[in-house]
Amino acid sequence: MRSESEILDRAGKANRILNDELYTEAWQKVRDEILRKWETSPVRDNDGREYLYLMLKALNDARGYLEHAARDGKVVIHLQDQREKEGKRLTDLFKFTKQGRA
Repeated sequence: MRSESEILDRAGKANRILNDELYTEAWQKVRDEILRKWETSPVRDNDGREYLYLMLKALNDARGYLEHAARDGKVVIHLQDQREKEGKRLTDLFKFTKQGRA
């Protein structure tokens, strides 16, 4: 299992890639070309259409992998925030309890 710092590092890298203009442009162009070839392929070309479907699936899976890594980072940040808030609540409770005894 990855540490929180590793997850956050991977999330940062994934976000940089997903938000990169060149990556976005390349992904869209490849996707458009696959779809164009599929739309213009002969109906009887089952093998060719299946191949194009697999290419599109692979393209989407790669992007999904990056999106998953980015989401994992958001979850870690949320959990860290929750732990911080809980720690503050416990500290405040401890201070309140300690003041009541003084």
